[in-house]
Amino acid sequence: NLVAGAQGYRWEITDTVTNQVQILDTVLRTMYLTNLGNYAFNRTYSIRVAVRIAGVWQAFGTSCSVTTPASTTQIQATQCGGTLALMNDAIYADNVPYAAGYRFRITNLLTSAQVLADRPTRLVVLTAIAGFSPEFNTTYSIEVAVKNTDGTYLPYGTACNVTTPSFPTTQLQISQCDVTISNM
Repeated sequence: NLVAGAQGYRWEITDTVTNQVQILDTVLRTMYLTNLGNYAFNRTYSIRVAVRIAGVWQAFGTSCSVTTPASTTQIQATQCGGTLALMNDAIYADNVPYAAGYRFRITNLLTSAQVLADRPTRLVVLTAIAGFSPEFNTTYSIEVAVKNTDGTYLPYGTACNVTTPSFPTTQLQISQCDVTISNM
């Protein structure tokens, strides 16, 4: 709440899981948890506020609880259910602001074989996953989990199917078809 004559606001934010207490001073009566040195998704914080009046910090007020969202993500709608043009095309998850990374769980729908790919960004390229050789003309179910700021992963989002391109074929160049060659 706005306090008349306040010269600043001091926030006491307590992580109810780890009991870590962080203090944040602001000039205005607003703050963002992302301004803290340590914050996480799917976490409840107990928050108290004190004001500075005439240069003196007053007592903290009553605490209240605030819970951050348990963010999930999935493959972008434009790629979900589609076929890659090239085997090394990037597959993108929907962006989650402040995510520390992403985990892709890729399942071959024919063999049920799975591979995990941890990425610092929201994209994965099947051909760049160590120890994984994607197959042509194969549908993979891909789920994505958001990496929390504490290093753990949140639950996987909705699965999405992506099909790899058909096996590449080739043929003679058109200029060399239907010709009689003069030299073996």
